[in-house]
Amino acid sequence: MFARVAEKLKSIPAGHTLIAALSGGVDSVVLLDLCARFRDEAAPECGLIAAHLNHCLRGEESEGDENFCAELCEKMSVPLHKTRRDIAALAERGKLGIEETARNARRGFFRQLGEKHFPATVLLGHHSGDQAETVLMNIVRGTGLNGLGGIPAEGELFPGAEKPVMFMRPLLDFSRTEILAYAKERNLRWREDSSNFSNVYTRNRVRHELLPLLENLRPGVERRLASLARQCRQDEDYLTEIARGEFRKHVSETAGGLLVSPEAASLPPALIGRLLASVCEKVSGLRLPDADAIMLLTDLLQQGRVGAMLQLPHDLRARKETDGVFLFLEKEETAPTTVEIANRFPLTIETDSLIITGEIFPAGQEIFPPDLADHEVEWLNLAALKFPLTVRARQPGDRFHPLGAPGGCKVKDFLIGAHVPQREKENCLVVSDQTGIVWVWPFRLGERVKLVGASSEHLRLTIRRK
Repeated sequence: MFARVAEKLKSIPAGHTLIAALSGGVDSVVLLDLCARFRDEAAPECGLIAAHLNHCLRGEESEGDENFCAELCEKMSVPLHKTRRDIAALAERGKLGIEETARNARRGFFRQLGEKHFPATVLLGHHSGDQAETVLMNIVRGTGLNGLGGIPAEGELFPGAEKPVMFMRPLLDFSRTEILAYAKERNLRWREDSSNFSNVYTRNRVRHELLPLLENLRPGVERRLASLARQCRQDEDYLTEIARGEFRKHVSETAGGLLVSPEAASLPPALIGRLLASVCEKVSGLRLPDADAIMLLTDLLQQGRVGAMLQLPHDLRARKETDGVFLFLEKEETAPTTVEIANRFPLTIETDSLIITGEIFPAGQEIFPPDLADHEVEWLNLAALKFPLTVRARQPGDRFHPLGAPGGCKVKDFLIGAHVPQREKENCLVVSDQTGIVWVWPFRLGERVKLVGASSEHLRLTIRRK
């Protein structure tokens, strides 16, 4: 076993910190022992740490697991990073099951550690029995090729993250029988999780009832399910790679979320589903969508009316707009930012959400060429302004005279006429002086404050969201 696992660990790029997930159970203890042997016998320069998350679900037993992990790591000279999460409370708050909440908490903890020790690879102790259970559970709940692929052997923990933390499952080709044999050969001690024997959890029922039944009907079913998973995973990885290329073509970052272009609606179904799942994961940071959610998102993209909204778990929202489907996280409403600008320049004002800068240029100064294409910068006729200026959210009934227009109109009507998508309307601000609105940011300057010849000083005003 050690030789085969060592070969897998050698494939991890040099310089990566190895983060061994450690629960205290036999799988994770064997994994840690193999990693420590690899460090001591094959790669003395290797950085190895262990990670333990106390789920706070089993009272004294959970405390005992944590203490055991600390003692084991001290014995093996492996630094231990541990934390705790009240999984029951998090599950209730997030309206999710215990298993899903615990899985999300572990992934978040591993990501935090991986980014701290970047570059890093998280090592997980899943074996072929876990793989077989996962494939069966996916089949029962309804799945596609990705679900039949079961647990991936390696990859990015959060695909597309700025600091990509990798993961690997070095024991995935080994059975629990082989792992127990190794543990006994090495005289290893481990903890037994009493919840593993309870059929309250779906996975335990599959492990204790369904798999033994299938094994009786057809011996070797665990091995065959694991083989099926490997084949499906290869096909899934190929399709996912193609979908990544389509993601780059059809998905763009905008106004606090991601926008999927209308052209994506004509992709083959196999690619649309993968593209939309990737968008959901990138926006939320979690693996949220199931097959039903993907079907609803596909319908929204292909047939939804403008303004239609989908509500998905974890405050993820999808809205059909004139230029595609916009996916974003719904945030708690906060009081709109209002900033006052006095006639004292140069200035820099920074709030929780905005950075505002202003400077005066002499009459005759030509507009900087880059500013012509930057909608967050405007040049205003200083003499036409009546200070102080105010930067605020737009309000019902707001009116202004857009630059180049024959007369005034409501800001709402201007935005509709300019075909501004809903997400950008929500992002819109207005700049007003004591007479009225002089700039609907970042869309149009007001006619009254346009630059006229070379007879007046110019105010260069920049407003950027953080």
